[in-house]
Amino acid sequence: AVGTQLDQLTLFSGDIAKVGQLEERVLKHLGIPHVLGAVGQVYPRSMDMEFVAALLSAASGPSSVATDLRTGKVDRNDLVDRLAADTRLRLPKSVLMDAVTKAGELTGSAQAQVGTFALAVEAWTKKVPESQQIRAGRIL
Repeated sequence: AVGTQLDQLTLFSGDIAKVGQLEERVLKHLGIPHVLGAVGQVYPRSMDMEFVAALLSAASGPSSVATDLRTGKVDRNDLVDRLAADTRLRLPKSVLMDAVTKAGELTGSAQAQVGTFALAVEAWTKKVPESQQIRAGRIL
């Protein structure tokens, strides 16, 4: 999980403060004065298409589960069962359950990075109040 500091978090048994201290020490040693916070992951762009195709396949499951829950066709969320039965994914139920139940462990420090980014945005909106009028456009 490049970009999420998952390897450092694993090294320090999930202690994000120690990861921050390590980062600060390395930056100081290298003479780099500031951290450039980045929320995200670095990977080859060639994987984008493969990932989007997999998401498209998987996305049909949650939408049909939501529809079935709303209409009363099912009385519980059986998304993991449906995904495990989908031959296109080729993932056993145990792997899917592991991903669902351990999602926080698999994202490294992404949650803390997002929190830091949100605090920076909040600080800038106080400095530049008119920035609150900016509205996001479509990404795709």
